[in-house]
Amino acid sequence: MTVADSVLRDGGNIMKEGAGVLMQAATNCTVTHNSISQFRYTGVSVGWSWDYGPTATKNNTVSWNSISTIGMGELSDLGCVYHLGENEGHVTTHNTCTNVSSFSYGGNAF
Repeated sequence: MTVADSVLRDGGNIMKEGAGVLMQAATNCTVTHNSISQFRYTGVSVGWSWDYGPTATKNNTVSWNSISTIGMGELSDLGCVYHLGENEGHVTTHNTCTNVSSFSYGGNAF
């Protein structure tokens, strides 16, 4: 699956923890050339694990996206491209990230 050349904006209005793109158990997917902005949590969420071990998320690419206005000071522990666990074969490259603000901690660009 590919998400490309899209505008994803103004999310998380009902469920604040909603991400612009959720790649929770995704394999062989590409997220590229998108504008992702105004999310109260994360721009792109990759994988899911309660520890640092391997996940079912493998061989994905997140590249050439413009990600901005993430967190908006409402939640913590977030990022433009946020990884949860090991995501074998994943590539994150050539994304731009601006205007990240967390409530108290963990607002990161990558």
